[in-house]
Amino acid sequence: MVTLEQIRQLDARVHRAVELIGKLKEENTTLKNRLSEYQDRIEELEVLISNFKEDQSEIEQGIANVLTQLAAIDEAGKTGGHAKASARTASAHQAEPAQPQELEEEEQGEPDKPEAELDIF
Repeated sequence: MVTLEQIRQLDARVHRAVELIGKLKEENTTLKNRLSEYQDRIEELEVLISNFKEDQSEIEQGIANVLTQLAAIDEAGKTGGHAKASARTASAHQAEPAQPQELEEEEQGEPDKPEAELDIF
């Protein structure tokens, strides 16, 4: 037979279960909201990552183009008399130290100064 005490214990357990279910539903709702916020943030970050990757590709391509141009300028400088002037300057430095005035005259006599070609700023 069921006693009054057993019914009271059952009633108390049911009330605790109802309270726990209510708390769990609130927590579930909170977690779902946070999940939604995190998913939105992930989408934003994925867009940023995609943009950064595109920018990175453009930067890499730009650097490659500049390096190609610099190599072409370097080749043009080597074939256009720059190499002769460098060799002349190097042999003068090896033979005896040149006076500052002689170096200035030598540099002024060169029409193909590489500094003028590379002065892009």
